[in-house]
Amino acid sequence: MLALFLTVGLAVLDDYGVTTDEGYQRTLAIQNLDYVLRASGDFPQDHNKLYGVAFEAPLVLVERALGLKDSRAIYLSRHLLTHLFFLIGGLFAYLLALRLFRNRLLALLAALLFLLHPRLYAHSFFNSKDIPFLAAFVIALFVTHRAFGRGSVGSFALLGAAMGILANLRIMGAVLLACVLLARLLDIGLASGKEERTRAALGVAAFALTAALTAYAALPFLWGTPVSGFSEWWAVSSAFPNLTTQLFGGELFERGDTPMHFAPTWFLITTPPFALLLGFAGVAAVCGRGALQPAAALRNTRLRFGLILAACFAAPLLAVMNQGSVIYNGWRLLYFLWAPFSLLAVFGLRWLGAALIRPRLRAALYGAAAAGLAAAVAAMAAIHPHQQVSFNFLVDRVAPERLRTQYDFDYWGHPVREALETLLELHPVEQVSIEYGFRSLAAQSAIILPPDDRERIVIGGDAPRYSLTNYRRFWGSGSLLPDAYAPVLRERKVYGSTLFALTQFAVDEQFADDYRADYEETAARPAARSEFDVRLADGALFLAKEPCNLDAARRLWFLHIRPVNEDDLPPARKEWGFDNLDFFFAAHGVTLDGKCIARIPLPSYDIDVVEIGQFVRGEGPIWEEKLRVERQAAS
Repeated sequence: MLALFLTVGLAVLDDYGVTTDEGYQRTLAIQNLDYVLRASGDFPQDHNKLYGVAFEAPLVLVERALGLKDSRAIYLSRHLLTHLFFLIGGLFAYLLALRLFRNRLLALLAALLFLLHPRLYAHSFFNSKDIPFLAAFVIALFVTHRAFGRGSVGSFALLGAAMGILANLRIMGAVLLACVLLARLLDIGLASGKEERTRAALGVAAFALTAALTAYAALPFLWGTPVSGFSEWWAVSSAFPNLTTQLFGGELFERGDTPMHFAPTWFLITTPPFALLLGFAGVAAVCGRGALQPAAALRNTRLRFGLILAACFAAPLLAVMNQGSVIYNGWRLLYFLWAPFSLLAVFGLRWLGAALIRPRLRAALYGAAAAGLAAAVAAMAAIHPHQQVSFNFLVDRVAPERLRTQYDFDYWGHPVREALETLLELHPVEQVSIEYGFRSLAAQSAIILPPDDRERIVIGGDAPRYSLTNYRRFWGSGSLLPDAYAPVLRERKVYGSTLFALTQFAVDEQFADDYRADYEETAARPAARSEFDVRLADGALFLAKEPCNLDAARRLWFLHIRPVNEDDLPPARKEWGFDNLDFFFAAHGVTLDGKCIARIPLPSYDIDVVEIGQFVRGEGPIWEEKLRVERQAAS
């Protein structure tokens, strides 16, 4: 089975792009390795220094061992190794289920459930943060079961080392550490003799010592200042600041101010339905039996381990809900929950099978599980390579653009590669320029293209010909939207919602007739007059700048829209007191009678002030005008 998954992985490896954080992660690993190998100086004061590099550092070591220099080779190797570690996690899910149930079919089901979650599968190529933690979590679960089975001091010392690595990858590894300590303390209390009690206590000591030493050794920034460094690491890692805007349920939330049901809702709407049914059946089975038969929960090793799995799934989720912890990018930071939940799903299938007395009903149950796995594979194939935006039927996947306007549809930028490749297809020979508000991500996405293609892509430039949007208006400078008159040359949709759209700039007379009628209709309703002629139309603002030149037309501009009543602002904008709209004259309008004219869609509330600015490369934002708008004219 592992060979089959590896073959498929190799076949689709080059379909995935580079994401927002990959460059940062690699740089952090290089900083750690340089600090360790040079053994001198202070640790670099990078804002990402608190992230552990137990997985990232080996990726860079492999890169150096193979002598990889080209960025394409480097990132393809990273994607392959990340995916391989994910597959190893699936192997350990199989081995753990085999130890638990002594049944190869149930063990195979555990591995398939682990590997065939659509979102996790896509992330297994480009997410070197959360996927390694997920795989390490299931490996640590295996080592936990082995240690409790053997009971030796050495096995608990090995488990401690696994826990140290787990904590290095994500602080949430502490939940399994707490479960192990609690279970082992119960063993000490229930021990029948002094010798057994002493051995259990030595196991706890070895576990705690090796966990602490491994965590310390794997975090080089702690070496110089272990006490203050550990305090900083724990404080920041356990309550990471969030400045990311979240689109959830059609509302925008900022700075972690998401509702209590944010994380569980994301889990429910993105997980295959059959897996949800089996998983929650498993939770009910082990928790119900544990509550009804507490003595069995203490003595029955399988049931006790099932309770550990339930605690590893439920405790972090309940803590996040209760404490309002920062969770962003869907449930990405909680992907490790899939390790215990997928194993609990096997508990659920086994319990349901035992409850069905008639063989035909039991066969139907197993057939339904097989059909669920097949449906997951079909769903993954249908939206390949964008499984990272998979949703199940619990949300509306049919209405056009519904998902995009309700939830963060894509948040890490892997589809940008496909957009760049589309642009190269349109221009197979010459150099071509493109503008994207999130320029650093566009440049990052280009590094995995073949060298000849990379040289033909210009991000920004003096006169970009195309505009790329991911429709994330709430990302500020990443929020470019195509104009209604400008042609969308190519777009990628999943479930009828657009991942990206490639638009050709239209600073010419091609659309002049269409614009002229709408623009002249607003002449009787000027809002303000200066270098800019600002006019209001139904649902839009016409902004004309004269004299028009290509540089001004293709420079990124923005409007801060301040309402008459700030209560009209969406929740995510109330703290700022304004809406932020970005645009290019080139992408949102035409040249007409010597003017650059843009038509900018406006929010529905009454407007008080429009602040106009531009982004000048190397200088940052430059304010141009602050214009008061006639309130009664606002749409």
